[in-house]
Amino acid sequence: MIRSKGMKSLRQKAFFMLTIFLVMMTAFTVISRAADSVTVAQVDVEKISSKVIEHTVEGDGIVKENLERAISTEPGIMVETLFAVPGRQVEEGELLMQLRMEDIEEQIENLKAEIKKLELNNQDLDSKKKAEQQKKSVQAQRAREDYERAETEGGNRLAQAQAALAEAEEKLEEFYQAQQGESGGEDLTVQTLQQLCKEREEELSKIQARIDALLEKTEEEVLKEIRLAEEENGPLTEAQKEEIRARVEQANAQDLTDAQQVLQEASQALSEAQSALAEAESSKQAAGEQSAKEQEAQLLADIEAKRQACEEAGKAKEDGEIQAGRALEDAGAAEGSDSTEKINNLDLDAKKKSLEKLEKLKEDQGQILSPVKGVVTELKVSAGDHTPDTALMTLADLSSGCRFVMQIDKSQEKYIARKDPVRLSPADGQKDIENLEVESITPDAEDKTKLNVTVLLPADTLEIGTAAKMTSMRKEKVQDTCIPVEALHMENSKYYVLVAEEKKTVLGTELTATRKDVVVKDKNSTYAALDSSSLLPDDRIITESDRTIDAGSRVRLRET
Repeated sequence: MIRSKGMKSLRQKAFFMLTIFLVMMTAFTVISRAADSVTVAQVDVEKISSKVIEHTVEGDGIVKENLERAISTEPGIMVETLFAVPGRQVEEGELLMQLRMEDIEEQIENLKAEIKKLELNNQDLDSKKKAEQQKKSVQAQRAREDYERAETEGGNRLAQAQAALAEAEEKLEEFYQAQQGESGGEDLTVQTLQQLCKEREEELSKIQARIDALLEKTEEEVLKEIRLAEEENGPLTEAQKEEIRARVEQANAQDLTDAQQVLQEASQALSEAQSALAEAESSKQAAGEQSAKEQEAQLLADIEAKRQACEEAGKAKEDGEIQAGRALEDAGAAEGSDSTEKINNLDLDAKKKSLEKLEKLKEDQGQILSPVKGVVTELKVSAGDHTPDTALMTLADLSSGCRFVMQIDKSQEKYIARKDPVRLSPADGQKDIENLEVESITPDAEDKTKLNVTVLLPADTLEIGTAAKMTSMRKEKVQDTCIPVEALHMENSKYYVLVAEEKKTVLGTELTATRKDVVVKDKNSTYAALDSSSLLPDDRIITESDRTIDAGSRVRLRET
């Protein structure tokens, strides 16, 4: 009985303790969950998706003239009446200013007198030039005749001296022939004359070879001159080619003439040697009353005198040719250039053009009319002023339309291009202008970090000076790996995202923020397109958190 009561009490205590344990565990669980809700960050997540990345370029600009025209006229004419006003729109053919007719007529008369004076001056210059050319031609002809005369006369005297020398040498050879007898069955005089004939034949051959070389050289120079003339002036006529040939042959005529003269003399000497040889072969006896030594001395003295005379004749020929050649060169020398006539002609052309403009201005009654529909942007004269040699005024040509110009940062260059569609929103509340396109994108001349975007406007669209906002939107191709741009983080110039991943712990399965580095291909203010290898399709990318988290932080999904 007592044992039964003890067992019952023990069971009651165990049940009581178990109850207390369960109550405490329940309380601890509730407290733990309450604490977890306070300490663990709540996050929003998204998975990668396919998006079209859009880029919008916006900016404020102003409407400017597309084409500016300068209005000018002849200088020095007084402006009687001025109708143009800066900023005022004018129509094509509208009167801009009235010039004084008296000034126009006076300038016309002055120009006519100056033109006449220049024409008379040119006539005098032309007449003087022709007279000088004729005089120079006569001088050149006379110098050429003097040169030819000096060449001929000097050549004749030299030839005569050379012939006399040859004759004296021949007599000496004949004397030696007469004095020599036979030895060993062979006539020494005959041998000597035979050797002489051989030497003179060789000399004659060399002179002929020289003449052939001179003829070949002359032909090469003719062909070279013709080639150079055709390279400079184009194909030549046969007459022009013959003129070049005559000039080159004339330049080489003296050398050829000298060679031919020497050839003639050598031929004559050969003939004389051959005659002496024939005479020696037929007769061995020398005639003469003088002794051998006296005859030899006399013949040698005669040869020396003839050689001296020959040298003097050669020097006299050379000196005469040099003197006559210099006179010929002086006569053919080019005269110094005189550009007076060319300058006159340039001045004459300019004055004739000015005269044409003034006569047209007189025909228009001194009225300056607007050539196009436009706006006066700048006025450089006032009533009573005289017209300058620069522009009178400038007009913005409205007939060619206008252009809208705005600036953007150079960093936006990759998001806009020529021919991209744009929309203009005028600042004055006018209706937006659609279906426009970018005409050009150019660097700013003053700020290298800026680009000037230009849009052409049709005629009568917006007035010059109107402010407007331009919007350009470019849509790139569909990107398969896109995330919200707020999910992107950067560290050390590298992009990364935080992904909520499940991890098993002693307390169970928990969500932890894990870092993954990504490569950004493109992005705008809303989405970023990543490289396809950066993330997996099932990755839960953390886009927002109720507190600051880092890689390794415990997180829980925000309840919706």
